[in-house]
Amino acid sequence: MRYILITQIAILRSSFLISLSIKWLHFALEFANRIRNNSRALQEYKNLEFIKVDNPNIIAYLKRTEDASEIIVATVNLNPFTTEEANIEIPIWKLDIDEDHEYAMRDLLNDDVYKWKGTNNYIKLSHENPAHIFSLRRI
Repeated sequence: MRYILITQIAILRSSFLISLSIKWLHFALEFANRIRNNSRALQEYKNLEFIKVDNPNIIAYLKRTEDASEIIVATVNLNPFTTEEANIEIPIWKLDIDEDHEYAMRDLLNDDVYKWKGTNNYIKLSHENPAHIFSLRRI
């Protein structure tokens, strides 16, 4: 009897977790679609540029409008089970940003703002925070 009760609890717990996962995934996709719908750079297809990353478990890319009025930098942890860290190389020379000038990186997923400088910058991605979708702004 005890084994049956434990099994039923495990099944209920699994069902609950699957339900939460599906709801979270639905929310995440809805949120990402909202970001894409509000971004001209993310709606275009011919403007994808992969960014150099020193960790093979992280992928990064840049998308911008033709006039560079909107610049998006996305980074994603390809390994959902571990925290991954990397230096990414932002091609600031293509964005008319001098090496010694700061620029703001606003994460569209959580509204955090970081001030970066130069081409190489540090990121850390975990299973709690597996991606950044940055909007780059010149300061």
